[in-house]
Amino acid sequence: MRSQSPRLNEPAPRELCHTSRVGAPQKTNSAPKADLLTTLNALVSRSDAAPGFQGTLAVGILDGARARWWRASFDNRVEVEFLDAAPLEADALLLLGSAEADQILHQGTVPAAGTVRFQGDRDLMARFIDRYLSKVV
Repeated sequence: MRSQSPRLNEPAPRELCHTSRVGAPQKTNSAPKADLLTTLNALVSRSDAAPGFQGTLAVGILDGARARWWRASFDNRVEVEFLDAAPLEADALLLLGSAEADQILHQGTVPAAGTVRFQGDRDLMARFIDRYLSKVV
């Protein structure tokens, strides 16, 4: 898939909403492999300070026909979880291909092409990046 410019206030693209079951996404029971999602989880979970913003965002990595997801909800405290499908409710959704996720993790750059899809609140994603990632990449 080629990168497309995000369109806000539209239904999520079909690949962002793929679910393996009918109904709400389920938490995964297996430990996720070490990748961008587990790195994001570790960075957010290790911080004891209040996030300084509110909202829910989700990051997914597309691996073949399936996507693995990580969701974080920010308020006075932070709640994180791994999911087997895109969350039904999130203020910002970012879906990456596995190669693109690896490039972000290992090179600290966002690919110009490939599977990079974003939908939702850009300001929330920018605040998240500034708060949790700006000192790491």
